[in-house]
Amino acid sequence: MRYKSSIILALAVIILISSGMTYRHFESLYSKNSLQKIQLPVPLINFPLELGNWSGRDIELSEAVQRVAGNDDFVNRWYQNVSQNKGVGFYIAYAGQPRNMLGHRPQVCYVGAGWIHEDTEQTQFETASGKIIPCLIHNFRKPSPDPSRVTVLNYYVLNGVPTNNESEFNSLSFRIPNIKGQVARYVAQIQINATIKSSVLEFATMSADEILKYLPDETGKVEISSVKPETVIPEKAIKANWINANE
Repeated sequence: MRYKSSIILALAVIILISSGMTYRHFESLYSKNSLQKIQLPVPLINFPLELGNWSGRDIELSEAVQRVAGNDDFVNRWYQNVSQNKGVGFYIAYAGQPRNMLGHRPQVCYVGAGWIHEDTEQTQFETASGKIIPCLIHNFRKPSPDPSRVTVLNYYVLNGVPTNNESEFNSLSFRIPNIKGQVARYVAQIQINATIKSSVLEFATMSADEILKYLPDETGKVEISSVKPETVIPEKAIKANWINANE
């Protein structure tokens, strides 16, 4: 009887130790992979600076902001249509760990920066190719006596599918780290802001088809990666482009 009890106790200890080792192994694996950057086939810095009558320039984000955002790739720019005296802020961020995007939305970030959220409209727009993109349009203002106002249009692309619903990547499956580094398991956020709503909608309509070329579709295919190599900015030139754009 004592012999059997000893065996059972020994087995229990072995199982306990094994469970602890397994937990530590996966905890370490999850932690490591949750911090690992997932690279797109074509970095977002290659997104065109010229779109129709709009010309863009890169706007640098501080390291502190980049750290908080936790994105794997992003572009932050100002696009201007000189002939029509229009300008918009443009931000696109890609997160191969979808949970890193949770909470990063205009209603939180703009309010945190001192803006007052007035209202949000759920709507959609149609691209030149006929795609229907659901989006949210937010209106903000500064506290009195500052008369500043801004309209922000934002939407997400979840595993290749446009959506305006953050809850779609708030499930447990998207909170689990992307251990295999799959580029098609992601969420991207697009934000376009301006003082005039029509400018925001115009740029969103014109840019959406091009944006989707740089993001993996549901099968993981990235359309822009099939273009000729010389049309893609070499990786070594990316840093130089940032420096030149901000001089």
